Amino acid sequence: MDSSTLEAKSDGREQLERNEIGRLTIQTRGPLVIDNHDRIPNLGRFVIIDDGQICGGGTIFGGVYTDRTVTKSKNIFWTEGKITATARAVRSGHRGAVVWLTGLSGAGKSTIAQSLERELFVRGMHTYVLDGDNIRHGLNSNLGFSPDDRVENIRRVSEVAKLMADAGTVIITAFISPYRMDRSRAREIALEGNAEFIEVFVDAPLEVCEARDPKSLYKKARAGQIREFTGIDAPYEAPEDPEIVVRTDQQTVDESVATILEQLLPRLREYDANE
Repeated sequence: MDSSTLEAKSDGREQLERNEIGRLTIQTRGPLVIDNHDRIPNLGRFVIIDDGQICGGGTIFGGVYTDRTVTKSKNIFWTEGKITATARAVRSGHRGAVVWLTGLSGAGKSTIAQSLERELFVRGMHTYVLDGDNIRHGLNSNLGFSPDDRVENIRRVSEVAKLMADAGTVIITAFISPYRMDRSRAREIALEGNAEFIEVFVDAPLEVCEARDPKSLYKKARAGQIREFTGIDAPYEAPEDPEIVVRTDQQTVDESVATILEQLLPRLREYDANE
C-alpha cells in the first residue's frame, strides 16, 4: 500500500519490509476485544511485539462483531394455518427442509446446489435454490458487503428459507455465510419453524478457489478493487460440526451431490403420517 496515497497494490509478495504499509487479515488463537478505528480511534490501534521488541503496528478496520439484535413489535402475533407440516409431507411424500451450503467463493456451492435441486426434482420433490447472487438482485438489493450487511443478508435469507420449508419445500441455499454465529442463527430460525436444517460444508482450499476464480473476484480483491472479500481481507469461519462435508478439490460435482443425497433423502422421508 502506498503510504502517501493509500493506493492498494498487489505484487505477489508475502511479507512487508521495514517502514512499509499493508492491509491484511490477522487470525488469532482466541477471541480479542477490539474496536474499529473508524468508530473509536483510540481503541482501534495495535502493536505487534516479538521477543519483547515492537516490530509493527496498525489500525483496525472491518471488525466482524456486529449488532445482531432483532427488534420486533409487541403488537404482532403469529397466525397458525389450517394445514400442518405433516399433512404437507403426506401429500408430497417428503418433509420441508433447509439444506444450507456454506463455503468460500469458488468452492462450488451454486453448481452443487443446482445439481442437487435437479436430482430432488426428478425424484418428484418440491425444491428450490436460494442463490447468493440472485437474492441480491431483489430481496437484498439494498445490502452491501460490510459486516453489518452480511449479517442482515443471512438473517433475511434464513427467514425466507424457514417460510418456504414450512410450505413443504426443500430449500437449498448457496451462500458464503462466513460467520458461524449467523449460520447458527439460521439453524435456530429453521428449527423455530419445525423445519429440518442440514448444514453442508462445501470445502475447498483457498488456493483452489482462487485458481478457479470463475468471476475474477479473487483477482480484483488481490488488486484492491474489492474490499472485505471473504478469504482475502475478510474472515471465513469454517463449520465446526456440519452434518455433511464435501471436498470439491477431491470430489466431482456428481460425487458431491451423491454424498449429500445419501444423508439427505432418509431425513426428508422421515415423518409420522399419523400426527
